[in-house]
Amino acid sequence: MSLTILKQFILLSVFLLVGYALRVWVKPLRKLFLPASLIGGVIGLILCPNVLGVIPISQEWMKEFSKLPGVLITVVITASVLGIKLPKARELAGGVGRQFLHLNLHFLAQIGIGLLIGAAFIKVTYQTFGFELWAGFAGGHGTAAMLGSSLKEMGHEWWLDSQGVGLTTATVGILGGIIAGIVMINYAARKGYTKYLSRPEDLPEEIIKGYSRPENARSLGKQIQYPAAIEPYSFMLAVILVTVGLAFQVRELFAGTIIHRVAPWAWGIILMALIWFAMCRIGLDWLIDPVVKARLMGMFVDFLVVSAIISLPVKAVMGYIIPITVLCTVGLAMTTYITLYLGRKMLPEQDWFERSIINFGQCTGVGATGVLLLRLVDPDFRTEALSSWSMAFAVTSLYIWFIFAFMPLLMMKYGLLKVGLAFTALAVACVVLGRIVPGWWNVSGSVVGEIRQDYSEVPK
Repeated sequence: MSLTILKQFILLSVFLLVGYALRVWVKPLRKLFLPASLIGGVIGLILCPNVLGVIPISQEWMKEFSKLPGVLITVVITASVLGIKLPKARELAGGVGRQFLHLNLHFLAQIGIGLLIGAAFIKVTYQTFGFELWAGFAGGHGTAAMLGSSLKEMGHEWWLDSQGVGLTTATVGILGGIIAGIVMINYAARKGYTKYLSRPEDLPEEIIKGYSRPENARSLGKQIQYPAAIEPYSFMLAVILVTVGLAFQVRELFAGTIIHRVAPWAWGIILMALIWFAMCRIGLDWLIDPVVKARLMGMFVDFLVVSAIISLPVKAVMGYIIPITVLCTVGLAMTTYITLYLGRKMLPEQDWFERSIINFGQCTGVGATGVLLLRLVDPDFRTEALSSWSMAFAVTSLYIWFIFAFMPLLMMKYGLLKVGLAFTALAVACVVLGRIVPGWWNVSGSVVGEIRQDYSEVPK
């Protein structure tokens, strides 16, 4: 059995390396900034039994690949709380608070509108269709896989279809997000909305090509633990996996109750938050290096994405092609509107576009997409967009996963229409709150164009 698992990861590694090679060598893929895991997963999907069947993989392996994302995402989400730094109250009252409100407007609108679209197509889909808009767009491939895992834990037979739809929306989101993001950047530069004008060609070579020269290589983290005692990566992984194990054990204490239907990753977040709080209180927070943790999480996400895409149920997804097309089209248009129009009103006027574009990237792919788009307009991170977004997302991550954990229960109990209307109302409330809080709404037009500088004039 252990040898079978090893062979499965070897196969996933082959596709991951193929994806990386294509990312480095194929210019169109470089221009789209697609991750190797996505490229490799698509190659694997085409070659595996769900499409061409060139590579003879057993149905047992395909089933294991479809389950693997649910296991790996538990590790990733549990680790997300470890090492988190929250903003102070005065920061929330200023630019961070405004960015937090704008980011949550994206989230709530995607959930609400997505569920309303799901309600419109309920006769030809299933009882939770539409939530994949937020899961795929704002959450990415990992969250899409997590949705499938949660539905599977609850015993819903459409869990694999939902996972496939979520992976599809995630792929559309990351592709559409990057393309639409670059189009918006060019538009904003012409309109004078950008503070520091830049172009895609100005990005560092390592970001475009996917690798850096040895002399320019960045550190993978601090060596806090001495290797003679324990490797830093081993220590970090051990902390995360022990917490995951405790999450599964605590969940079993509620066997036979409705609470047992809550996915293991939700328990993992609670336990890790308690552990991290205790470490901070007793002065052991210095043991955790966020960079090392981020690299470990990234490794799990790479294999998660490859396995999820390889096992995507193509025939089932094609059966929902019209609802998916409507879902993604409306979702992308709405997210663009919130970025360009409401971002101009809700975010600090001096750097509203930079803050809005990083929120857009987060809400159409992953945080890395947002940072990538931000670097096109603020290559030296001279605005407060990056730090403000980091703190806003940190606060959001404390509760958004609990909403996610209970969403299937809410949708099943109250229906897509009622829950969709409720979340749409919350999204509208974000706009209303932005208007009534003193200093949080820009009445006049943007004046950024008057102080914009061309990137060529920015000191290197």
